[in-house]
Amino acid sequence: MLPTFVPEPDRPTYFELVAADRLMPSLKAALIYSLAVLAQRRPSLHYLLDYGDEAFAILTLLLERHSLLSRDASFAESLYGLKRSYAPSDSVLPAKSGSSSQGNGDTNTQGGIPPRASLLSLVFLVGLPYVKSKFDDAFGTPTRNAGLDELGAVDFDNEEPQVERREEVSIRGWDEPSTADSALVDSSVRSVAHKLLVLLLRAYRITWALGKKALRQLYPYLHAIYEGTNFGYSVVYLLMDGEYFSWPLHILGQRISRASPDDLANADQRLAEGRQDLLEWAARGPSAHVQGARAMAQRVASAVHVTALRGAFLLSDNIQSGLIASVLAFKLLEWWYTSAEERLVPATTLPVPPPPPIPAPAAEGISILEDKTLCPLCNKKRSNPALASVSGYVFCYPCIYRHVNQSGSCPVTLEPMLKEDIWKLYTSG
Repeated sequence: MLPTFVPEPDRPTYFELVAADRLMPSLKAALIYSLAVLAQRRPSLHYLLDYGDEAFAILTLLLERHSLLSRDASFAESLYGLKRSYAPSDSVLPAKSGSSSQGNGDTNTQGGIPPRASLLSLVFLVGLPYVKSKFDDAFGTPTRNAGLDELGAVDFDNEEPQVERREEVSIRGWDEPSTADSALVDSSVRSVAHKLLVLLLRAYRITWALGKKALRQLYPYLHAIYEGTNFGYSVVYLLMDGEYFSWPLHILGQRISRASPDDLANADQRLAEGRQDLLEWAARGPSAHVQGARAMAQRVASAVHVTALRGAFLLSDNIQSGLIASVLAFKLLEWWYTSAEERLVPATTLPVPPPPPIPAPAAEGISILEDKTLCPLCNKKRSNPALASVSGYVFCYPCIYRHVNQSGSCPVTLEPMLKEDIWKLYTSG
C-alpha cells in the first residue's frame, strides 16, 4: 500500500513542476521553428539557425539570471508562481566558509538566493541542458562518418610524395640555397619535421576517433542514468512526499514552493532597491573640480547611462510575457496566411515524377538475387520487409538493422547509412 500524506499549502503539485520543467524545451522548439520559417525569407538567418543551441543558451542565461535575481526562481518557475528556497545544510556541494546559513543550517530566510547558489543554479539551468543537447547531437545516434578513415586518419602513402616534391624544390634551387649541400641538409631536416608532424597529427586523430567511439558506446548508459535519476526523483516526490523534484535541486539544496504575496512583495522591494542604487550610481555628476567641456561630457554620459539602464529594466520586466506572446502571435500569423494562400491558390494536380535510377551495386557489396522475394542478406524469403532509403533495396528488417548497426552502410551499394534510413514496409508487393 502506498504511503499517504497531507500536502502542505505551499507545496507545488507534481503537474505544476512537470509543466515548469517542460516549458523551456518547448519554448526552444518553438523559437527554432519560428527562426527556420523566417530563414526561408531571410537567408542571412541561416547562420543564426546553425548556432541555435548557442543562441538559445545565451537567451536562457539572460532570462534565468534576471528571474533568479528578481523572483528567486527560474524563468519557468516564476511563470507558475513558484520560488526557490535555499537550504545550505541540504546541499551536496560543500558550503562556502562564512556563508549565510544562520548557524543552524535552516532555509535562508533573509530573502533571495545567495550569489554563489544563484551562480550554481545557472550552471544547472543553462549549462547542463546545453551540454546535454550537444551530446545528444554528437553521440545520440551514430554518424555517417564514424570510422577512422572518415575522421581523417593520415595516410603516409599520400603524404610521401609531398615530402619528395619539397626535397626536389630545395635541390633545384627554388629556395635559393647557398650550396647544394646546405640545400640537401635543409631538405632532410624539413623532411624529418614533416614526418614528425604527420605522426603527431595521426596520433591525435586516432585518439580523437577512439575517444568519440568510446563516448558513442558509453553515452546511452549515461543518458539512461540521467533520465532514470530524474524519473526516480519525480516518483519519490509524487508518491513518497519527497522534498526535491530533481537531482539538480538536491545537489543545490534548493526546495521549490509556491510564492506567497509577501514573497512577491519582498522580491519586488529588493529588486526596486537594487535598481535605485544602480541608477543613483549611474546618475552621479562630475566631480566639483571638473569644469568646462569635460564636465559636460560626463553629464551627457551619465544621462545616456541612466537612459540605457531604464530601457534595460523595462525590457527585462516585459521579456517574459513578450517572449511567449511573440511565439503565439507568430503561430497565429503563420496559420492565418497559410489559410489565405490555400484559398487563393487553386489546387493543381502535378504529374507524378519518374522514379530515380536504381543505384548500381558496389563491387565489394553483396550480390542481388534473381528472386526478388528473397532477402539478399539471409537468402531467405523476406519477413517484416524494410527498405534501405539510401539505395532503395529491400531486406528483412532484422537483417538490415543488424547490418547497419555493425557497418553503418548499405550492404549492396556500401553507401553510408543510419538506422533512421531504414523504412519499414507494410506490404510485400
